[in-house]
Amino acid sequence: MELTFLGTGAADFAKDICSPSMLQLDKNIRRSTALLVNRNMLIDCGPHLCDELALCHVDPHDIEHILLTHDHADHFSVQALSALIELRGGAPICLWHSRKIALPDIDGITLCPLDVGENYDIGGCVVTPLWANHIKGALHFSLEVGGKKMFYGCDGAWLLMDTYYAMKNKAYDIMVMDATVGDYDGDYRMAEHNSIPMIRMMKKSFLTYGIATEDTKIVLSHLARTLHKSHEETCRQVE
Repeated sequence: MELTFLGTGAADFAKDICSPSMLQLDKNIRRSTALLVNRNMLIDCGPHLCDELALCHVDPHDIEHILLTHDHADHFSVQALSALIELRGGAPICLWHSRKIALPDIDGITLCPLDVGENYDIGGCVVTPLWANHIKGALHFSLEVGGKKMFYGCDGAWLLMDTYYAMKNKAYDIMVMDATVGDYDGDYRMAEHNSIPMIRMMKKSFLTYGIATEDTKIVLSHLARTLHKSHEETCRQVE
């Protein structure tokens, strides 16, 4: 499973859409959260998408599928999708989304609704959408390919009960976790986003109930600029 993190920032990074600095390889400039899986499947398509693809030397023609977690502006941009289709010379892309989210028609985009808990063969991966504790219709994703398993959990806080049971004993190889909030307690966003202390608590339960093993890599994404320290300091905090 080849993973390319195109962006790892939260909504406060999306405001920099016109900033030339967004094109720099600077670990403190995170851009809109997006993950490319095996070069052909993209998770989320925020306002920085085309710049992210150029910065990471990704050929837009390689992308065949997009998984959408939810339709907040930093995860779903009609303008970015239209620009992507133009870069592809009009070649269509399948956009997989929750049935509870109503999306507009976009030229070159084929809308593919998902039912939570069902398995889908998408781009060579078995993809299972799971409910996220965020806005109505928001999704997490469980992916399996080539004997490897990944949980993708941006955006969302904690785990909903049905999602927990679907993840139990999965022994994920990698878990990408929402870490919008920094390394402190008492933030009001705990009802929709994780903080680093929340992830520390969840990790213990992940290990206890077979969701993760000692070999599981836990990757933090969707980090808010205004709620975290520098990249170097954040790395030290989560060691």
